[in-house]
Amino acid sequence: MKRLHSSAEILAVLTQFDHAFPRAITARVADLESHARQLAERALVYIAERDGAVAGFLAFYANDAASATAFLTHIAVDERFRGSGIGLALMRICIEESRQAGMRKLELEVDTANLAAIGFYESLGFSCSAPASPESIYMRMDLGFSCSSQPGGRKIVTFHVKY
Repeated sequence: MKRLHSSAEILAVLTQFDHAFPRAITARVADLESHARQLAERALVYIAERDGAVAGFLAFYANDAASATAFLTHIAVDERFRGSGIGLALMRICIEESRQAGMRKLELEVDTANLAAIGFYESLGFSCSAPASPESIYMRMDLGFSCSSQPGGRKIVTFHVKY
């Protein structure tokens, strides 16, 4: 996995995966270049490479301290590499980075027509939390933080995530 930092790199990946979604990224954002700049400035963006090609990518925000909720903006895996564990590996990065940033929940929006994605998210422990639009839903996952005190005032933190 490789983290992307520049808006030019991110724009190239967004362009490559634009039509990997039921509704293209360009149909959901006003300006792809501005979106790439925003992701570069505020989000965490990773790519997975296989056989010299970008096989998948992930973009998420883990910076909302007020709600302690991370938001998965994009995840896509090239059709040639689906079923090879890339999506799961990308999601593990998202979950771990979100936890490290102090997030307690992870949320995403998915088209209701994207049944494969919904099934994938449910297998990781996400559940439907609310309608987002006429064609999409929000799904949420508890990142599984629990704290307990031990003798001597030590805190034990345990994570409970299904993946």
